Amino acid sequence: MLSMIEAAYQILKNGATPMHYREIIRQALEQQLISTQGLTPEASLVSAISRENSKHSNRGEIPRFELQGEGIYGLAEWKPVGIVRSINDIKRATRKALHERITSMPPELFEKLIGSLLEKLGFQEGTVRVTGRSGDGGIDVIGVMNIEDITELEVAVQVKRISRNVPPEKIRALRGALMPNQRGIFITTSKFTSQAEQEACAAGKVPISLVDGEQLLDLLFVHEIGVISQQHKIYEIEADYWKEIPAASSTIMSSNNSRIVPRLIKIQYPLAIFAHYQELSIDASLLADGQVIVDQEHFGSLSAAGMAVTRWKSCNGWRFWKFMNPLDGQECLVDVLRKPES
Repeated sequence: MLSMIEAAYQILKNGATPMHYREIIRQALEQQLISTQGLTPEASLVSAISRENSKHSNRGEIPRFELQGEGIYGLAEWKPVGIVRSINDIKRATRKALHERITSMPPELFEKLIGSLLEKLGFQEGTVRVTGRSGDGGIDVIGVMNIEDITELEVAVQVKRISRNVPPEKIRALRGALMPNQRGIFITTSKFTSQAEQEACAAGKVPISLVDGEQLLDLLFVHEIGVISQQHKIYEIEADYWKEIPAASSTIMSSNNSRIVPRLIKIQYPLAIFAHYQELSIDASLLADGQVIVDQEHFGSLSAAGMAVTRWKSCNGWRFWKFMNPLDGQECLVDVLRKPES
């Protein structure tokens, strides 16, 4: 049996087409990919997809699932590369660089970084202090958390920068080092073994909160510790200003034995387009507003994209780029998508 989220991914992957969440659940049950006793498995799937998408976005990763409206889901991997993916690539690179820095910085500076994070998380100002006993199994950082001015809780933090997963004995060592009035947090740049996770919440024992490497990076990003966020203006073509842009539904010409027959079909954007130039086949994507994406670079028009790939001083992009006619599989000039003169 698969988890509900993995079953949904497999069904969409195999089907290669967007589906309504009810249809995904129906196929998952029919194929015996999942077993559920719940009364509302459809709602559970929607919730699971939402949680996973949020988790991936917070980590700077591209979510696997994409909501396309009215309960229809598809896979993000079906989409062509664009600005959003480029931004996420930058996030992933920054995340990797941040992880490398926190794993290589001096121990005392790493503990100070954790202290700064605790203050951002709401620990009482002036109470966070680094004990300086890193690496000996003791407490590295101590602070006091004020809970809505109702009560104060002293928290002792153990930080470990190790490549292997943290075993349960490390959790027991932290618990043993706590004072009677303290709660413990264990922070690592790696992960915890399943036994360590069980030990942290063992019945009858002081609970230990766990923060693994991925969660640590999430927190540093959210609170902008060691990283900064930047905003840039992105310009798009104003559709109302320009007349020669493709429409959501266009009349295209279907060729069959040299006969030209008009057919009305629905064009889906982004539209995969291509061009043949100097024995090369150049792939691109045409957006609904007339922009063209070639190798992750955006161009404001078909002509601009054509000039960029050919180095020509001028180019009639409408007659340079082609697309595959879904009616008969024949190559068609993008020119047939152009709106007629009014």
